[in-house]
Amino acid sequence: MNGLVCPAARMEKLMVAIDGSKYSDAAASEAIGIAKKCGSSLFVISVASTDTEVASAAGNVKKVTGMADKENIHIEGIAVKGKPYEAIIETAKQKRADLVIMGSHGRTGLERLLMGSVTERVIGHSEVAVLVVKA
Repeated sequence: MNGLVCPAARMEKLMVAIDGSKYSDAAASEAIGIAKKCGSSLFVISVASTDTEVASAAGNVKKVTGMADKENIHIEGIAVKGKPYEAIIETAKQKRADLVIMGSHGRTGLERLLMGSVTERVIGHSEVAVLVVKA
């Protein structure tokens, strides 16, 4: 975030998608920094693929919410069950996010082809800008 200047374009509502990984921790830190510098509100989402993962997703949201609260940033969050890229895109629409911030696992080669990339799918289908943060 060194030297970040808030753009003239609207950056009032930021959304960060997290999964509890070190990559999403980096994205959350970046999102909080941008929100603080630009005076933006922040929405955090964590998507669980199964019912048993919902509690973990909620814990991820609570962690980021606590970090943002310490910086006096207006934040809301949700943990949902579903396909991650679909839930992220739909929630960004519903919340009218100006920017979606995500971490990238940086998978390459066969692993990426077999598993796909939530980040790539969000980039390809999102109606708003997506900032990808690498740990």
